[in-house]
Amino acid sequence: MCEQVKSLDINARKVVYQEKAPADIMEEVVDILIGFLEASPTETKTKME
Repeated sequence: MCEQVKSLDINARKVVYQEKAPADIMEEVVDILIGFLEASPTETKTKME
């Protein structure tokens, strides 16, 4: 994830606001990100395969 810093740079990618995501979708995204951040490297590799 940390190797993709440019993809998070909204200025470099000229991002334009479209709409706000629903709360239930945002909760799911946050849960997935927390899972990746808490997982050990071998667990993350297994989940991605």
